[in-house]
Amino acid sequence: MCAFGQIPQEKQTIVNPLPEEEILQPCRYQMVLPESTSPIRAAWVIFDRGQDYLQWFHDRRVRAFANEHHLALVLAMHCRSKEREDMIVLPEKGVGRALFSALTQFADSEARPELKTIGIIAMGWSGAGSLAARLAGYRPPSNCRIKRCAARN
Repeated sequence: MCAFGQIPQEKQTIVNPLPEEEILQPCRYQMVLPESTSPIRAAWVIFDRGQDYLQWFHDRRVRAFANEHHLALVLAMHCRSKEREDMIVLPEKGVGRALFSALTQFADSEARPELKTIGIIAMGWSGAGSLAARLAGYRPPSNCRIKRCAARN
C-alpha cells in the first residue's frame, strides 16, 4: 500500500513487432496496478495521442478511480506504422497482438496471472478512437478465455 501522497510505481514493458506485422518499431507500455491484492477486473488502456491523454494517465483522480475499481491502468505508447509512420488502427496488423502481449508480459513480471485474460477498456481519440472501437471484437486466440473468442478472429 502506498503512503498518502506517494505515487504508485509505474511498470514498463516493450513488445517487439513480428516481421509480418505493420509495426515500425517496438511498442512501449506503462502500467499502474491497483494497490490491493484482489484480482484485477480489467485493464483501462489509454492510447497515447498527445498531452491530454498523457495527463489522463498521470492524473491522481484517474489513478484513484482505477485503484478503487481494481483496474490496471495502462498507457499504450504510439506504435507507428511501417507504411506512414502514424497510428495503426487495425488490431490485426500487429497492434492488437502487441497490446495483449504486453498484458501477458506484465502478468508474468508482476505475478498477476489474471492480466492474461482480463477484459480491456480502451480509450483514445482520432486514430486511437478508431482502434479502440475495433479492439472490442478482437483478441488473439492464445489470449481468449472462452472458445467463441477464437471464432471471432
